[in-house]
Amino acid sequence: MKLKFIAFAAVLALIPIVVCAQEPSEDNRTIATYLEEYPGNIFSDFVYILKKTDVWSTVNDKDGHRYTCFAPTNDAVRNWLSERNINSIENIPLSSLDSIARTHICKGSYTLAGFVEDREMAMDIIPGYNLMNRLLVYSYVNYTKYFYTDPETVDSIVRYSNTINEKSNIISQDYLLANGFVNVVDRIIEPSIYFLPESLDNNNKNASSAHKATLFAQALKMTGLSDTLEQYIDFSYPSPQFDSTLVCLEYMGRVAVEYETAYETFSNGHQQRAIWPDKRLFKYTLFVVTDSVLESVYGIRTINDLKAKARSVYPEGASLPDTDRNSSLYKLISYHILPCWLNRNMMNYTDRYVVDNYKKACPDAIDMEDFYETMHPYAIMRISTPYDRGSGNNGKNIFINRKGTITAGNLESKGIRIWRYEDTPGISTASALNGGYYFVDSLLLFDRHTKNALNTRMRVMFSTLSPDFINSGARGRMRQSMGNNPTSFAVYAFKEGYCKNVSCTPETFFAVRYMDKDWGIYYSDELALRGNFDITFRLPPVPSSGLYEIRISGYTPNYYAESSGTILYYIRKEGGDFIPCGTPVDMTISPTDPKIGYIRDSDLDMGNETETEAAITANDRQMRSNGYMKYPDSYAPYGNSISDRLRNQEYLFRKIVCEMYLEAGKDYYLRLRQVNGNLSTNIPLNFLELVPHSVYSGENGPEDRH
Repeated sequence: MKLKFIAFAAVLALIPIVVCAQEPSEDNRTIATYLEEYPGNIFSDFVYILKKTDVWSTVNDKDGHRYTCFAPTNDAVRNWLSERNINSIENIPLSSLDSIARTHICKGSYTLAGFVEDREMAMDIIPGYNLMNRLLVYSYVNYTKYFYTDPETVDSIVRYSNTINEKSNIISQDYLLANGFVNVVDRIIEPSIYFLPESLDNNNKNASSAHKATLFAQALKMTGLSDTLEQYIDFSYPSPQFDSTLVCLEYMGRVAVEYETAYETFSNGHQQRAIWPDKRLFKYTLFVVTDSVLESVYGIRTINDLKAKARSVYPEGASLPDTDRNSSLYKLISYHILPCWLNRNMMNYTDRYVVDNYKKACPDAIDMEDFYETMHPYAIMRISTPYDRGSGNNGKNIFINRKGTITAGNLESKGIRIWRYEDTPGISTASALNGGYYFVDSLLLFDRHTKNALNTRMRVMFSTLSPDFINSGARGRMRQSMGNNPTSFAVYAFKEGYCKNVSCTPETFFAVRYMDKDWGIYYSDELALRGNFDITFRLPPVPSSGLYEIRISGYTPNYYAESSGTILYYIRKEGGDFIPCGTPVDMTISPTDPKIGYIRDSDLDMGNETETEAAITANDRQMRSNGYMKYPDSYAPYGNSISDRLRNQEYLFRKIVCEMYLEAGKDYYLRLRQVNGNLSTNIPLNFLELVPHSVYSGENGPEDRH
């Protein structure tokens, strides 16, 4: 496939570090030898630090790996000691010496010469983790210094500052040795606040007592989750290379590659270009509980108190080390972390058009909601925005694991409230490169109460099934709000092997589309499959073991003239084989075909409410017996009447893929294989439903239509 490269401009653009090809160096010394033999012994303190640790042998090895060293001068080390009132380097504990040594050595050999130096400021990540498994941020800043050559003339000179983590200036750079590069810095490198753990630590240093979260930050470190939250870039991802075909597109502020052969032209005349992102980014959302909340709600004052609380909620992990992902403390803290960054506008759909279409339907009966898998092993959370009338906070608050609504009188679980911006004045909770954090009203516990709140119809949008869909910026773009910029009709495709929870054959093309006001689908959002596809999605984990119905949304050619072909569904349990779910599903037939049996609710008006309801219920039962359901009625893109809701649109249906017993704590996979299609086949996927037996069987009354 021929590729065209597309560049995107941005303020504070991330500029790739280029590893420049160089001639073999005549200096055949190692980094260690170079530092030890440097004239004047200006690195003797750093050499002492390296020799006191096993890092010395690492940087003295000619035949092993290559490294990039940021060497602090003696002045840099002594200034660091002075700032901490330490008399001698010999008084520093060995563990601290080890941290200093490992912070200044990065895995891999990189030159800084490739940075562009014609802009006000450039930032990027050194493309290799240091020996502490953390990333360093490189900044290039130029500024102008003015001076007088005579009383009438003002001259200027441009000064440059190259820094690591903003504070350590690079004095000299890119000295090539046998096992890597040496760069000299004038200050000991401190952890960067560009990443989540340091961002939270910075808050704890500067915030008022009501907004400190020192116990939570300590628990992050004890579990090792703070190291996970340092991840940012997948360096194994095959990013596009720059060439002369670069075209500047401003909307994304990112680089992407265009698939020239993957243009899609639809009946409305829209032509879509397909792009894949230039980088694969790891980002996180952290829900933080402050010290004051821990004390006032739970009486927790120390880290041992917090660990005791964790053991009471997750007793099965009480004997395991804190760093074990099944330990009590790890489970407690990891349930507060999502492997994707959700700014407040992305937790639920907040585009005015989407919200209005939801509010026109039945906001009193069901919240706008999304489901996300957390970092807690096999645990999911529900994030919802209530629009309860008369609450005083209609649409202003966002909750985690809320069930029911105030207006409907069925609020079983009020959920955990996410603090609003006005609750944290002066605190920037979204300041990290790899995500952000929010404060919450209490601990998030994946306990019996939460699992009961999650015993519900889980309607999961396909655009949230992989954190890569969210971290890439693919999800949540409303086309009309973009204007006519070149990315208005761009869909995001993804590389096989670099999209979590998704695998497919090389011939499969799948992409997350933009949202569109012209699309009469749930939340106006979808993922598209094209051609002869064979794709597998890892299903979100279920909160409790039991019998579930698995459903998938569907379109018909009535609306999507180019949709065609036949799909065979399969289910696979962890460790097992794929099992076909019935016979292939013909996507070319209309829901009104007797094989599906759809009849519009408005066509079942019997003249009185009782008989009309009986006729609608009978039609629902007939469709279910055929393996199908109507769309939900909780979204109304066409108007305010009942007939304008998606349930009453004859081009939409839900396909019941199968009914099966799903175990909590196990992986399950849904496979879709095109068995009768062609290269122009296009299958849109809107949402997936995992529905417990108690809901669809009517144990507590018939399943609602929302």
